[in-house]
Amino acid sequence: MSIGTLDGLQVLDPVRLLVLFAAHRRAKRDIVNRFRVEIPAGEVECLATSGEVTLGGFGAIVAHLHGVNRIADYNTVLFYGDPRLPNLPTARGGEGTEVLVAEPDRLLSSYGRVTPFCQAYADLFSLPGWQAARFVEELDMQKVAVSDEPLLLV
Repeated sequence: MSIGTLDGLQVLDPVRLLVLFAAHRRAKRDIVNRFRVEIPAGEVECLATSGEVTLGGFGAIVAHLHGVNRIADYNTVLFYGDPRLPNLPTARGGEGTEVLVAEPDRLLSSYGRVTPFCQAYADLFSLPGWQAARFVEELDMQKVAVSDEPLLLV
């Protein structure tokens, strides 16, 4: 970063700024509900009926990659806002798909039904598990963690 008297704050390397924000991100503190279902993650993502819910995490990255996931299978779905899922069969213990419902930031809905790439990256950076680490690693290697979207980290 550089700070000039005429041009203010200028970010010279957006990837470093994103990693700094991602390291500061604590997704757990925004989770208002979590439960497990016996439905695969991709199906759970498609079953969200609320027009105001925003998909984050793994599903958002896959959506930005045009629905193609060549990184890793995952069993965690992150929604911002109530997804209004139908009555789904509950999974026992650590089995099935974990559904995380987070409190949405008031500005997040302006980005549509999927979080921006940078937000999804920061969420995955803070989630546990080898799948999240694999997604973050792959996105770093591809240099796609930062797109032309503005940085929005809730």
